[in-house]
This record gives sequence, C-alpha cells and structure tokens, in this order.
Amino acid sequence: MGNEAAGPRSNKYVVLAIVLVGVLMSVLDGSVVNIALPTISAAFGEDVALSQWTITAYLVTMTALLLFFGRVSDFTGKAALFTAGQALFTLGSLA
Repeated sequence: MGNEAAGPRSNKYVVLAIVLVGVLMSVLDGSVVNIALPTISAAFGEDVALSQWTITAYLVTMTALLLFFGRVSDFTGKAALFTAGQALFTLGSLA
C-alpha cells in the first residue's frame, strides 16, 4: 500500500525535473547566441547591430511556432510532442 502512494508523488518530481531541464536548455540556448554574437558578426564582417536580427528572427520564429505546435499537441499528445521537441532541440544544439 505504501508504494502506491509514493509512486504518483515521485512521478511529479520526475516530470518537474524534465520540464526544468527543458527550460534550462532554452535559456542556455538564448544566452549562447548572445555571447557568440560578436564572433558571428566578425566572421561575416557585419556590424553587431545588424547581427541582432539573428536573435530577433529566432525569437519571432519561436513565438510564431508556439501557437502552431500548441494546436498540434492537441492531436499528438503533449508528452509525446514535448519529448520529440526536446530530442530535436538537443540534436540541433549538438550539431
């Protein structure tokens, strides 16, 4: 009987940890782009102000896709889409 009560409670902490790792990765990704911006600007021979459009385009794209994938998650399931998104994000970051 004691194991049944501990199961759902420990499951909450696993879900919390997974979501927090996702949030951390998202914040870290934005920070890495901001830190790398002067290097990116120098590599392409562009002004940093012009390179700021990289970050703006990233944020606009991410915001626009939130609405679309929110609707997609209604059909595919939130957990499945979150897992697929985390995997794709991790692979893209590694690349």
